[in-house]
Amino acid sequence: MKAALAFLPLLAIAQVSQPLTSADATTQYRALMRDGKIPEAEVLARRLLAQEDSAHRTESLETQAALEMLLNLFVRRADRASAELEAIGTRAVALREKLQGADSTPLAKTLAIYAMAEIAQGNQPSARSLVDRSVRIFEDREKSGAAFSQDDRAEYATSLSSLAGILRLMADLNGAKRAMLKSIALEESLPRINSRLGNWYLNMGSLEHEAGDHQASLVRFHQARELLSVEPVNKQLISSLNAQEGRCLTETGHIEEGKPLVIAALRDRESVYGLDHPTLAPLIDILREINQYQGKFVEAKVLAERALAIRRRAYGPFHPDISYGEADMARILAELGDSKGSLQHAIESDRTAREHLALNVAKLAEREATLFVLQRFSAVPFAVSAAVDAKGDTIAPAFDTLIRSRAMVFDELASRHGTRIAPSEDAESIYKLTEELHAARERLSRLAVGSHAPDEELLAAIEDRDAVERKLAASSVEYRRRISSRSAGLKEVAMSLPEDASLISYVKFAHASKGTIKEPDEYAAFVLSKGATIIVALGPAVDIDAAVDELRAKLAIEAAAPGIAAKRNEAAYRAAADNLRKLVWDPIDRSVSASKRIFIVTDGSLYAVNFAALPEPGADNKYLIERPALFHYLSAERDLVTSKANESVGIGLLAVGNPSFDRPELARGPAAPTLPGTEYHLVAHSMPVLRGARSTCAGLQSMQFAPLPSSEVEIDNISHIWKQSPAAGGEVVELTGDLAGPSRFKAFAPGKRTIHLAVHGFVAGVDCTDPVRNENPLLLTGLALAGANHHDAIEDGILTADEIGAMDLRGVEWAVLSACDTGLGKATQAEGVFGLRRAFQVAGVHTVIMSLWPVEDHVTTEWMRLLYDERLNHHMDTASAVHYASLETLKHRRSAGQGTHPFYWAPFVAAGDWR
Repeated sequence: MKAALAFLPLLAIAQVSQPLTSADATTQYRALMRDGKIPEAEVLARRLLAQEDSAHRTESLETQAALEMLLNLFVRRADRASAELEAIGTRAVALREKLQGADSTPLAKTLAIYAMAEIAQGNQPSARSLVDRSVRIFEDREKSGAAFSQDDRAEYATSLSSLAGILRLMADLNGAKRAMLKSIALEESLPRINSRLGNWYLNMGSLEHEAGDHQASLVRFHQARELLSVEPVNKQLISSLNAQEGRCLTETGHIEEGKPLVIAALRDRESVYGLDHPTLAPLIDILREINQYQGKFVEAKVLAERALAIRRRAYGPFHPDISYGEADMARILAELGDSKGSLQHAIESDRTAREHLALNVAKLAEREATLFVLQRFSAVPFAVSAAVDAKGDTIAPAFDTLIRSRAMVFDELASRHGTRIAPSEDAESIYKLTEELHAARERLSRLAVGSHAPDEELLAAIEDRDAVERKLAASSVEYRRRISSRSAGLKEVAMSLPEDASLISYVKFAHASKGTIKEPDEYAAFVLSKGATIIVALGPAVDIDAAVDELRAKLAIEAAAPGIAAKRNEAAYRAAADNLRKLVWDPIDRSVSASKRIFIVTDGSLYAVNFAALPEPGADNKYLIERPALFHYLSAERDLVTSKANESVGIGLLAVGNPSFDRPELARGPAAPTLPGTEYHLVAHSMPVLRGARSTCAGLQSMQFAPLPSSEVEIDNISHIWKQSPAAGGEVVELTGDLAGPSRFKAFAPGKRTIHLAVHGFVAGVDCTDPVRNENPLLLTGLALAGANHHDAIEDGILTADEIGAMDLRGVEWAVLSACDTGLGKATQAEGVFGLRRAFQVAGVHTVIMSLWPVEDHVTTEWMRLLYDERLNHHMDTASAVHYASLETLKHRRSAGQGTHPFYWAPFVAAGDWR
């Protein structure tokens, strides 16, 4: 874990810059803060506030100064878990607004001070809201052309630095760097160059170090040192600089130069604040990391215990720094060989982190919440490491921790779609915000996919969308399933697992063990069957990931030229798949051999594998699908607990196919003959047509999609089955040709029981390096609908996963994504795959049926006919219907003498509710 040093925006000097009537108190306060005499400074501030209150001067500038002094002190005081922060902060903001106006730069300064105090207590969303308002005041003045004084520009730079610090803590490094660079530019434009600019260089160097650019960070640290060494020297900033530069030097192999700097920084900080102040903890963390790097684990343990004890005294129980401290202990105990001790600290770290996230994620926009969770440090790998190394009674608690840690953002976003407006809430306001959010998402999607938008415009659209989301999230209507979902662990999952089933939970983790300095990535699998839980170590991730890549490469060869060299390609696929099966299935096989249903939660690269399409050991042409067991996929283990099977479902079918990507006459294709003796349609093709497109980020704006004539036949077949089945019910809405556009889909999809999309899918997130677009992977996967080849500014024909996730699709049992690669996306630790699958499930869909590789137009049409026939006419559950459609396609190809390459019969899997 990287030690996180909070930004230090010269609180006493830079932010309290307004002249005050009580000059003596101000002078004394600044001197006390500079010398680190925090208790004495607090006594002074409270005496000033009491003086004004007792004289009934509650709205004086002296009162304002006293309140801001106290806010500054919340950042530096030893006990940061104060219950009075909100009262003081609210009073300070209200008074400043009354004295000098809602758009005044002094108010912006007060907001920034309050924000940093909130950060000290771990309230990132509240801090973000405050500093956003602060920055917005300056931005509005900037846009209006109002004159900026030198003091205004200095305060603007301070607010931007505060914003950068908050974004950094929320893991938005790109946003933090943009804010910090603007802060530096403002400061450099001032005629006086002083320690303020040195502070900003230090902060920027810290950001560049955290982003992995060590050389750039060392240059920034050198710039900072030149400015901070000028008298009067700020010891607080010098110690921070020494610690950060020492850490950077150590990580680049210069331990002899770096470690003494860190030790000196810690000694300087101790001389000012004593031995137990929370500002010491980040420096102790850096020194601990250096000792671990040197293999001095006992010394590192002593330092970790000290830092954790300091934080426990200073912070509330759910502060993120407590979680980090517990994780540090878990790692060190693993390195010392104490697996059980490591597990206990890992469990406590994860519990604290979950509580903190539960308090904060609900207030964040989707992109912010995702970054917050995805890039946070997690102690779960230490829990898994303990289970792998110690086994026995460590397995169940480690598995419970893993279950509770998965898909936390997913649960939050899904609960937003499961809300109901309480009678006491302003329904009109909530509906208005919902409409604003949809409009903001559509604009963002058009900019990200349908045009060559400059980064500035794209960034503005992202911020607009995030701002509306924050307002909507803050409305806080009741969240359905929120409590049950977040509280579910191993016990609840085991109770929900069918008697004849097994659950396999794969996990990719950094294996911390005795004597390790750098933990290698490995895979393991927890297996739950009939109440018993085991863990199976599967080996190095580098081998397993390479095996998955090889398997995917063999699939791609057949997809590139279907049927041209079918036997050779199938043999090559079987060899690659046989190797992968030996790594990830054979070690588990015996444990699940008696199960009739096998639920699978994947991790890492394994999300792109259909386990049913792995070859049967010792058989020349058999596959695992031909066993009695059914495979079904879950996004997280809690899916078994939070099943939506008992919910009311929608009515009717929405079937979308053969959109007019270009001109209507091209979309129609050849007429579909009706074969004698059947009511279903088939189309013969001279060349196979794939239902998908791949692109780089830059290529998103120029993608062109070929017509899909068989997909209209597919729609006809499914509609016919639906209308003839007594089990279906409800109207059938078919959208084809020009009608199959995004706006009509959004209008007709809510309230349906089944949504079927026989269109083109696209994935561009795998190789995307654009820092702006890649911050939200849901913008880089989607579906092509009518008009997709025109890239029109109003109706661009592209439906991104981001837009789908914003829809309300509760009650939809099935979303069938009959297109290429619809199950792919960006794989992330703990949160699964960010793509269409996640988007539809966030929107409320019970089960998503999706593809793991390119699908051929004609073959897919027949597979889908089998799927719906079994579901509606033979009343099969989802897992059985998917299994049957794939198995029957395999049997038909085998009996017809056709190749049995899984490319043709196994692209589709189901995830979500298995019923």
